[in-house]
Amino acid sequence: MIVKRIMTMLVAIPLLILIVHLGTVPLLVLLMVVVALATMEYFKMLGACKYHYQKYPGLLAVVFLLVGFYLQVNTGIRFPAAIITLFLMVFLSVAVLSEDLSNVISSVSITLFGMLYIGWLSGHLILLRGINSHGESLVYLLLFVTWFSDIFAYLVGRKYGRHKMAQRISPAKSWEGAVAGLAAAVIAAVCWREVSGMEFLSRWNLSLKFLKPLHCVFIGLLLGIGGQVGDLAESMLKRNAGIKDSGSILPGHGGMLDRCDSLLFNIPLLYYCMKFIMK
Repeated sequence: MIVKRIMTMLVAIPLLILIVHLGTVPLLVLLMVVVALATMEYFKMLGACKYHYQKYPGLLAVVFLLVGFYLQVNTGIRFPAAIITLFLMVFLSVAVLSEDLSNVISSVSITLFGMLYIGWLSGHLILLRGINSHGESLVYLLLFVTWFSDIFAYLVGRKYGRHKMAQRISPAKSWEGAVAGLAAAVIAAVCWREVSGMEFLSRWNLSLKFLKPLHCVFIGLLLGIGGQVGDLAESMLKRNAGIKDSGSILPGHGGMLDRCDSLLFNIPLLYYCMKFIMK
């Protein structure tokens, strides 16, 4: 399991760094693939619960929503709100055509929730990447802090975890692991600020030295908490569905939704935090 995780990371991380470096268009394409796969896993979980949903309108909705975020970055017009409005009407229109009226409310609600949970939250990554000249480095900050926190929470929790944090949702999660993950997030945020200011990275316009150390401490705390809550939120959905992993597309990591659960919370948290700091 550990070997598979490491091999997957050795392939995925350099590819992801390259795509983020190339700009918002490659990032949009990658997000479309990731979000479509995560949405299909979400619908698969719902199928395990015998819930009704609108598969193809839901998939179209998350893809169009990402395009809306991309257009917002490039035009300044807030397309995502219009797209959510449009697809809410689409979901209701599809429900109107249904012969079985006993599940229309759950069908519309569950499909809309998937659009917001996966498409809306992840779409903020395009907004984050589009923040003037600092977007690329901010995305690396997001990934570094989130993954560093996840790794330390897992390692410390596995070895020293004694006090269960949310046993009904995720029995393996412990307060010891949570504290370790939070501390690791703060350390990672402060370290990235320092590393990004090194000359060879500054040449690529990756410096985040404009952030004060206190800003980085706050960002670390915010992402350390947000990532773990995001992880628990997805675990709650899996627990409700009675499954261990959302999928198996990533060797050693489970499904796409499993790998992105912490990021789904942290992407918008970091984006709005930076909008506040930089205003």
